Amino acid sequence: MWCSTGWCIVTRTLSMLTAPLAAGAQQAGKVARVGYLAASPITPERPHSGLAALRQGRRELGWVEGQNLVIETRSGEDKYEQYVDLATELVRRKVDVIVTGVAPAIQAAKHATETIPIVFVPLADPEVLGFVASLAQPGGNLTG
Repeated sequence: MWCSTGWCIVTRTLSMLTAPLAAGAQQAGKVARVGYLAASPITPERPHSGLAALRQGRRELGWVEGQNLVIETRSGEDKYEQYVDLATELVRRKVDVIVTGVAPAIQAAKHATETIPIVFVPLADPEVLGFVASLAQPGGNLTG
C-alpha cells in the first residue's frame, strides 16, 4: 500500500522501530509503550488524525491497545511551554518510542532523552531546525 501522508510515513517508521518489541512481547509478555505528543487536546469530540493513523497502522500489524500496546497520549493544549514537562513525563513513564508532529514537541523530546527513539512527521527542513545533523546521516535518536 502506498501512502503519501506524513502520518502514514510515521506509522511505517514506527513499525520498523517496534518490530523487535513484537518478538519480545510474544516471548516475555512485554507491552510496547508509545508516547504520543500532540499540540491540541485529544478528546472523542476532537480526535487527532495522527493518532488515528497510528492506531490504525498498529491494528493492521496485530498490536492491540490494552493487550500488547499502550499509547500514552499527552497534549500541550496549544501551550507550547508545556512540552518540556510532557516529554519528561513520557521519559519517566519509560515509553519505548515518542511520536510527535509539532516542532516545539520535537525539541522538547530531544531535550528530554538521547536514548528513546523519537519519530516525527517530516518537517519542511528538520536539518535547518537542528533536529538532525543531516538528512543523509541524521545521527542521534530522531527520525522522520
